[in-house]
Amino acid sequence: MASLTACMQCAICSSSCSMRYTMNVRKLIARYISSGQFWGEELWNCTTCHLCQDRCPRGIPITDLIVEARSRVIESGRVPRDVREMLESIQKFSNPFGVGKTKKREWHQGKFRFADEGEFEYLFFAGCGVVDERVAEVARKAGELLEYAGIKFAILRDEGCCGNDVRAVGEEGLFEMLKEENKA
Repeated sequence: MASLTACMQCAICSSSCSMRYTMNVRKLIARYISSGQFWGEELWNCTTCHLCQDRCPRGIPITDLIVEARSRVIESGRVPRDVREMLESIQKFSNPFGVGKTKKREWHQGKFRFADEGEFEYLFFAGCGVVDERVAEVARKAGELLEYAGIKFAILRDEGCCGNDVRAVGEEGLFEMLKEENKA
């Protein structure tokens, strides 16, 4: 995390941050430089949108460093309750919402071909949100649009979690496990 010492405290990161009212990126960096540690709830408020990183005039990989710091916190066992519950839910149900796998499998209502049923050009990954009926309807409509456009696609029979949120909180081990499960 030594690249944080290149920070010139210009505050472009903080002014760019969508979470600036609950998290001050510039102060987080200054705190790290003075104490050598990231600590506090602010670390978990980052949405990992990368805007601070993209706009940093010094090219400091701020988001990457925040994810790395989160990973260190997870390794130490000091995981905030809501993050721990999300990770446990993903391990148990393959989604962060605590909804059973059966509900997730129902989103397509039998309308689309499964990847193990034949040839396809593209794999449509619907994501964890399909446990919500509104999101499931959007996914079905997207599938219908793909069919209307003549695109040969398929869906996974037992789609797991993509791991985006898992990776964003710094849990690389679980992310790698989810990646391998989805590839199988």
